[in-house]
Amino acid sequence: MRRAFGDDPKAPRYIINVPLRPQPGWVGSLLGLAALVLAFVLVLVDKHRSSVSVHTREHRSESVAFAASSIAVLPFVDMSEKHDHEYFSDGLSEELISLLAQSPDLQVTARTSSFYFKGKQETITDIARALEINPLAPGIQWRLGIVDLLTGHADLALSVFQNLKPEELRKAGVAIAQHSAGREQESQMALAELISSVADTSAYEIGMVFAWRGENDLAFDWLERACRQRDPILSIVKYDPLLAGLIRDPRYKTLLHELNLPD
Repeated sequence: MRRAFGDDPKAPRYIINVPLRPQPGWVGSLLGLAALVLAFVLVLVDKHRSSVSVHTREHRSESVAFAASSIAVLPFVDMSEKHDHEYFSDGLSEELISLLAQSPDLQVTARTSSFYFKGKQETITDIARALEINPLAPGIQWRLGIVDLLTGHADLALSVFQNLKPEELRKAGVAIAQHSAGREQESQMALAELISSVADTSAYEIGMVFAWRGENDLAFDWLERACRQRDPILSIVKYDPLLAGLIRDPRYKTLLHELNLPD
């Protein structure tokens, strides 16, 4: 997995090993986090069905020709201290497979096929070819850039966002990363390009940028516009970390009610 992303185990950017040590509420939290990441993938798969260009930290790119609507959940590794929580890691994988299989627009590899690779040292690309899936469905590179952004590595996030496709994700990512890096003029230029090119189809991405920049009035204006556009990504608005600055605003609850989402 690290080789596929060009990640350094001594200074990881993308993959961090977390010991499986269940605590009260830990199971639900981890499952929710994993499901959230995959939810973003599902929404973006639906919104941007296309082949994917995978970019590593050295900026190499490789076209991936797998179907964007196929995905597999590989077995989680038991990293607990005594390696005695394999039952839990397997259960988590199975639960995610079950959750994803509920999507009518997604072809999910069966557990038997996914678990064939348990304990095997195969590359992600080889596994993807064997299972005929897309190893990096649309949205994965975006989420990796967000991880960089949220951990204070704005320039690393920018390097990821600059190579993104489709255009609205690239421009939105550049705008938020430049803002986080303190380069407001560059952020504004990217945002202006975003608005001029996708205002009629991707209002959510524009509202997301304004929210990250702390411009709440404009953020809510564009999110309301996204509602009118019936943008499918609004289904995960509660869990978007870029909208965290809106949560304490009374208009946030109003937005959730409009979307029929729980507070």
